[in-house]
Amino acid sequence: LLDHGHRRQAPRVLCVSWGYFVNRRYHPSYPATSYFLFEQQKLELLGGFPHVEVLLKPYPGSPGAELLNRVVAGMGWRHITVLEEGQFSDWLPHADLLVLDYQGTPLVEALASAKPLILYLDERFQQLTPEAEKALSKRATVARTPEALLAALRERLVSRDFGELADPDDEFLRLYGTHLNDGRSLERAYR
Repeated sequence: LLDHGHRRQAPRVLCVSWGYFVNRRYHPSYPATSYFLFEQQKLELLGGFPHVEVLLKPYPGSPGAELLNRVVAGMGWRHITVLEEGQFSDWLPHADLLVLDYQGTPLVEALASAKPLILYLDERFQQLTPEAEKALSKRATVARTPEALLAALRERLVSRDFGELADPDDEFLRLYGTHLNDGRSLERAYR
């Protein structure tokens, strides 16, 4: 699955779907049905682009990997692989486009790279300060609704624009990802 020095033919999308499990921890009323319908729409979109290799990274220890494997196999999507091993940071260097649906360590790792990033932050539950959202939007495509994420992802897949950013903006990373090096930077980005 990894490149092992060989040039890949297909661009690779690393899609991290952890939002439900993370948001549910902090917001017990987080709606499971709408989240999983959104995940289904995202999978169907990715399934329609066989020229792109897709790596799905479910939340560690969740039942998501088994379910995703069944869906992917049942649909015959040979270009989609469910990653059951390794950390996000292990897979990051091997991706051309990153798609995340929550904030946390992988977000900081993604921002420290030059990889293009599409980030879903549910407007109902994940409120950034205006300054933080403005800084983050300079570096990533920030989608506040499922429809916005699907549109941004579709646009990337259709355009086949997977190139690394020449000069990624690091304002958000400096202000909230590494600021003071005290491990509490992301907390400062939220109300």
